[in-house]
Amino acid sequence: MYFTKEQMLERINGKFSDTYSNSGCNTSIARIRKGDPAQAEDYLHGLLKDYKLHRKCILSCSFISKSSVATEFSKIQRGESVPGHIIQLLWIISSFAHAVRDMNAIPIIYCAD
Repeated sequence: MYFTKEQMLERINGKFSDTYSNSGCNTSIARIRKGDPAQAEDYLHGLLKDYKLHRKCILSCSFISKSSVATEFSKIQRGESVPGHIIQLLWIISSFAHAVRDMNAIPIIYCAD
């Protein structure tokens, strides 16, 4: 979620400068499809200073219905009792959102309609 320019350059010049290999089987397929790794430092320098840079962290919960979660959370707001797993879900979502915001990123949660 968070990286420094030095960490990305190390990754580009290390792992991404090689070709793909799997279980001892080496290929001639380059890991970088297009672009010049030699220009990565200048690109990253500009990217990290860009005020329009938005870091996002996405949690995909296709097994959860947004409408049912909203219904259960509104019960909590009204002071009604809810099952224990709803409280756990609220705690998990809240922890996710706060942890992502602490890293200066935007938390996004995808769920079913």
